[in-house]
Amino acid sequence: MRRLGLAALLCVVALPVIAQGLPRDSKDYLSFLPPEGLDRLFSSGELTNIAGKIDDLPLWQKSPFADTIKAALQGFDSTIAAEGFFLIDLPAAAPDGIDPRIFNSFTAFSTLKGLQVYSVSQQKMETFLFDASRVDEADRTKRLQDQPVTEVPAQSDFVVYEKEEQTGDSYAKFHIDFDQAGESFAVAVTNLTKMNYLFFTLVDPGNLHTFFFVVPCQDKIVLYGLTAVKTGHFLGLERVKEKSFYYRMRALVSWFASNVKQ
Repeated sequence: MRRLGLAALLCVVALPVIAQGLPRDSKDYLSFLPPEGLDRLFSSGELTNIAGKIDDLPLWQKSPFADTIKAALQGFDSTIAAEGFFLIDLPAAAPDGIDPRIFNSFTAFSTLKGLQVYSVSQQKMETFLFDASRVDEADRTKRLQDQPVTEVPAQSDFVVYEKEEQTGDSYAKFHIDFDQAGESFAVAVTNLTKMNYLFFTLVDPGNLHTFFFVVPCQDKIVLYGLTAVKTGHFLGLERVKEKSFYYRMRALVSWFASNVKQ
């Protein structure tokens, strides 16, 4: 198994997913989950946990991608970690198939503009990203258009500009890894710029990692998300922002699900 670098936003890093190939039923694929968790997932559509340390999150540790996560986050001392399994309805049949639909849904970066997130402090939905676009990696002032594909490349990297309400202008790296044999995707997002909160630097560059593993099954799309954050230990602020980082990841799940249905 190869060891991969990390990417955050939320940043996306590419990780290989061990999949069994289609056709497969989502419950069969998720048989590594405990029965009570599996029941909850299929009754509500999601199964989530929030903790401080990555090792305190229980869902990924018996999953097919446990070794990959361990290797990718080896030595990363998180102060906030969140994970979740999500079930997404399959879209109507697309001319180019489900794999390009999934890839294009994760690379339609212009559609991040106006993305909503649940605000813990306001207890309501509010705009998360006021602007977003893909940019040239060497010249970040040069905006690039979204480029849908009909054939999915094995690996892809993108630099994305984001204008967020609280942290202002920022850049993130998205890495997408497509396992053609298993027909599954790994997406990794990593922050390339620091994130400020009030007068504090909340997250330094490279300290926010968000991973998505996407497995299309014959009845559902299974998506697993994990976000791991290293913040400064000051004034208990990391605890205040704990759920906020989960909702950031959840907003990206909603963004992908909305795109894939179109």
